[in-house]
Amino acid sequence: MSKIQIRGNCQCCGRQQAVVGGLMSKHGYTVEHGWFNGVCSGNDYQPMQFSRDKTDRVVAEIRAEVVQILDKVEQLKNGTFFPKFVSKTVYNAEIRKSEKKLIPFVEANQYDQEDAVKRLAWTLKCRADDGVAFSDQLERIANEVFGTELEKVEKKVVEPICINEKRINKNNGMVYTCFKLEGARVWWKSERPSDGKILTSWMGTQSWRGMEKV
Repeated sequence: MSKIQIRGNCQCCGRQQAVVGGLMSKHGYTVEHGWFNGVCSGNDYQPMQFSRDKTDRVVAEIRAEVVQILDKVEQLKNGTFFPKFVSKTVYNAEIRKSEKKLIPFVEANQYDQEDAVKRLAWTLKCRADDGVAFSDQLERIANEVFGTELEKVEKKVVEPICINEKRINKNNGMVYTCFKLEGARVWWKSERPSDGKILTSWMGTQSWRGMEKV
């Protein structure tokens, strides 16, 4: 098995990933406010080093959507566009606690209407700002790497995680014991120092390897 990995930049997210058979390998990407959450579709395309066609389309689509979003923000400000609903916290006597309730915008009082408009405008502006930043970054990366050589890096040897392996969380002093491996999840159990209760949960393999072995 080769110890060298060929890497290039994904046309959809810009990150450097492995290139297999001339195409980007499967990888995930998550950004706040909805831009490319979940698994990135860039594995279907050549790396940026070979082509930037998909990148240029993605950048153009995001920037076009940003224009539409900012237009909505302006409509909110000048009163020609309104949210459909107002989210209001009301007390539910049956369950004895407050809960969120959606009220049609036209039925809400003036204060709640104004608050809903401000909140939606802020949310849309944040999404637009993220879109501008992401598209600018993607274009900058493409300008830097298009037409350059793919990178060859030595594969890192990853130590396998074993059942009954123990790691210590230095933040809380708890010792975690691995009892099951499920894909990229490490299921662990640990005794809580305060009351001796046995806790079980899971964490990602990267987080697990970030703790010190016991």
